[in-house]
Amino acid sequence: MSVSEFLTEATLEGELIDEGQFTLSGHRSLAKLGEFALPFEAAWVLKVLQAIVASGVQSPVDVKLKRDASQVWFDPDSSWTISRLEEAFFDLGDSEVRSLNHLKQALWALGLGGRRAIRVALPGSDECLVWNGVRLRRSTLEADVKRGLIEASPLGVGAVKSTWIGRQLLTSERNADISKALTEYATTFPLPLTLDGRRIDGLELDSRRGWAKTRIPFCVVAGEADLPPFPIPPGTRERTGQMSKVDQEGEKSLAILVTAFLKRELLMTFGPKEVKSQLVWVQDGIVLRREGMSFPLSVCAVTVFISADGLKTDLTGMQLLESEERTRREREATRGAQERMTEMVPFQTRMIEVKQTSKREGLAYCLFAMGSTMLLTHPFVAVFWVGLGLKTLMGSEEEKRDFGDYLAGCFDELVESLPEVEGSV
Repeated sequence: MSVSEFLTEATLEGELIDEGQFTLSGHRSLAKLGEFALPFEAAWVLKVLQAIVASGVQSPVDVKLKRDASQVWFDPDSSWTISRLEEAFFDLGDSEVRSLNHLKQALWALGLGGRRAIRVALPGSDECLVWNGVRLRRSTLEADVKRGLIEASPLGVGAVKSTWIGRQLLTSERNADISKALTEYATTFPLPLTLDGRRIDGLELDSRRGWAKTRIPFCVVAGEADLPPFPIPPGTRERTGQMSKVDQEGEKSLAILVTAFLKRELLMTFGPKEVKSQLVWVQDGIVLRREGMSFPLSVCAVTVFISADGLKTDLTGMQLLESEERTRREREATRGAQERMTEMVPFQTRMIEVKQTSKREGLAYCLFAMGSTMLLTHPFVAVFWVGLGLKTLMGSEEEKRDFGDYLAGCFDELVESLPEVEGSV
């Protein structure tokens, strides 16, 4: 049962047991804050994830995007209770507990800015919090929940939202935005994170620097610097056997992702593309900012991930502000990345397993297709074209090995140039 259906049923049956402490008409300032608090609508789910990390729990988080609702399932910290979350919602000031600040910003943005119905349920409690667009109420749970749940669904307001198909379409659109936000900002999450059953935590899954048709991550390495600890996502630790080894013991100060960048060419082939290296700031498991580094352009560029914990942010907590400490960390991240990269043993690339990098392979498949179409009408001609395609494909394997050596050379050139840019970002 979605939260909007629950609201309707609970109201009819008189199950709402507490009207909460205020209505929107009494606090227009809170409504204004909810509307403008976060930089984009789907950012509420990122704030929920930040709240979970800041609370200190170490268990997996599941995001489920259903036809009529968006859900985040998690194991809450023992200090989270229904009464405490209700109190935090009505507190317009900054809480001393960072996790509650993240959570109430998410709820404000959802209920006030996003005009959503909300339900918050916690295991071990027979009550849940329900926002119906006007009031925050306590309500009796229809069934116990084994994990914490934050659920959002469209309010039945307006000509479109009030119809079943209208709510379905609106939820589908918003779920697409949530999925995009998670893949762009939450691959750095320090706990196992699933989106509709698919693991998305992992630096090599970054939407801008990780796996794609035109991007091939080679390795992830950890480094030490005078920086706050940076927790490497568990998904990266589990997948490093295919790329490189990340130390499993102890906390690290930064992580470096090395990626080969390609561009599309003719006949379904790809060629090298030079790009800038990038510094990525992460706070409570979520990417806050990306900025270019002054390393030279390279086909094998690096992405350096560091912690933004403790740095000044705007009121939303999602935009970093300028500060001396931020500048110091930028310089230290560059120094630490340079030091770690110069220690790396030149690696053999995995291009031989990435077939689309070959310039010959597209032509080989075209020859195969041509031969197949002639198999019945002109079998001897078909055998010729298929044989030519096979020979071309065999040649593409050699070309791929050459291209892999070329990319390894590009990384070596980048490393050799690092002393020239030491100390700057």
